[in-house]
Amino acid sequence: VLGLIKTLIPPIMPAVFISSAAIVGKLSTTISIEPFQTPSIDASVMNSSTQLHIPGILFLVWLLGILVLSAFIVRASFQLRKLLRQARPVNKMPGNLPARTSVFIHPSVKSPMVFSFLSPKIILPPDWETHSEKMKQSLLAHEINHIRNGDLYLNPLKILSLMLHFFNPLQWVLLHYFELFTEMACDDVTIKQTDLSRNEYNTLIVQAAEAITLPAYVNRGWGFSRAFKLLKQRINYQLTQREDRTMKSTKFFRLSVFLFLVLLMLPLSYRCSTEQNENHAPQAAPTEVTNSVVDANGVYAYWAVDKKPQMLKKVQPEYPEEARREGIQGLVVVTVTIGENGKVIHAEPFVKEVPVIDPDGNVIGKRAPKRYPELEPAAIAAALKCKFKPAEKDGHPVKVKMNVPFRFRLR
Repeated sequence: VLGLIKTLIPPIMPAVFISSAAIVGKLSTTISIEPFQTPSIDASVMNSSTQLHIPGILFLVWLLGILVLSAFIVRASFQLRKLLRQARPVNKMPGNLPARTSVFIHPSVKSPMVFSFLSPKIILPPDWETHSEKMKQSLLAHEINHIRNGDLYLNPLKILSLMLHFFNPLQWVLLHYFELFTEMACDDVTIKQTDLSRNEYNTLIVQAAEAITLPAYVNRGWGFSRAFKLLKQRINYQLTQREDRTMKSTKFFRLSVFLFLVLLMLPLSYRCSTEQNENHAPQAAPTEVTNSVVDANGVYAYWAVDKKPQMLKKVQPEYPEEARREGIQGLVVVTVTIGENGKVIHAEPFVKEVPVIDPDGNVIGKRAPKRYPELEPAAIAAALKCKFKPAEKDGHPVKVKMNVPFRFRLR
């Protein structure tokens, strides 16, 4: 149970190697140049921003797997409801049935099965009356013990855990042993209640298994048939136990096992890092700020104006034929000077070094933007033709500098 719960609880702090910074990858070292620009100066990053990355593909496969499993679960649920409507209720049953438990007989059921944790339903095969009293007593007691042990309440937990981790082979191993220990525990209690020897009980379950053909999908995974593939392990467990020994069931033993497993979960939920603080996503680097608000030509810094310039018309650059033939593509950032009338009066490639930050938001150095000399003239020519709504300072239009990106992509 704790193993299943652990699969539904994310780590307390994510490990460094699976943190969001590692998933983002190259984006963790990219930065925002200035307003009105895309957050990267790396052309390969920008060109891949619209592509489907491997993590995205894996995420879609995971969602598809969840949808397929959900469809199977819904279909099985409807089939069980249909089976229940066709079943015939049994009135004469032992008086030790748990509360709200009903017993039915259905002609297509090959072995006893139990489902529905709110109002448990036990469905028996049509030849139930032909079995010996010992077999009926042991098989029915086994299903009743599933109800009393609360196994049905764990079915939603198992389903949810499987839906989230169906791709993980260890999840299937966990479910296998969960089923095995559940059946072994019910076998032990049944043997004790029915006063059968282990050999007698093994003989009865083998006889029941011999009468079962391959179960239909509606009763695969429930009742006795859900342990069909575990039959050999169940019998082997019974053969290796002494007649006077069962699985430990004292309160002290259960409490000890529970505390041990809880403590075992803690190392698996702790962050694998000695850092004191970790941001779960890379933060944008602060925009580099110049010391002067306005330069000698009366051009304001972008951050210093009251109203930012707004682009009214962006001209797309013409792709240079030589660059097209050589397969050159990428992002060119142009620094433009916008006049009081909104026209671009000057344009030049962006060459200023910008800070590089780590996943924690700390500046770890500077880097120059990647340049494309074959593409820059076309980008500058396009920038000079762009139109803007001028920036304003104290209610008056002013000159301002800003960066404009142009992406060159071969189609």
